[in-house]
Amino acid sequence: MPATPCRSFEGTQLPGNEGAIPALQKLAKRLSLSIICGVSERDCASIYNSQAFIDANGTVIAKYRKAHLVSAAPIEERDCFTPGNEFSCFNFAGMRPGLSICYDLRFPEMCRTLALDHKVNVFINSSAWPSVRAEHLRLLAQARAIENQSYRCRS
Repeated sequence: MPATPCRSFEGTQLPGNEGAIPALQKLAKRLSLSIICGVSERDCASIYNSQAFIDANGTVIAKYRKAHLVSAAPIEERDCFTPGNEFSCFNFAGMRPGLSICYDLRFPEMCRTLALDHKVNVFINSSAWPSVRAEHLRLLAQARAIENQSYRCRS
């Protein structure tokens, strides 16, 4: 595997008003279904590993740009992504979800801040962990839920 595996994605990321998000908004509205998805998002010269929450009306009600980028050989996300600098939470169906992506799960202070400062009671984490680390993913997700007396949703 090359040292910078995500370099092959350079030039394929689109601004949020192009690419997959508008198509997913139409799909959500047509099916009257909420969708959460991961996208590579370009903003000027920066590319972000992002997560979007689209409600059943087709409206993007939340977006999160991954804050904690993986830097463990052979994966160096910083070679192609810029870290986000804000957490994301929103009101939805009587809940207060907060968003995180993959490696963010290893940082308990992120969930703690969302729970205490933003009153988040459901954590949504989209992950693509290798099967060899599946048990780590399960345990970390369980730990974040226990630490914050909250629900956790993984996708």
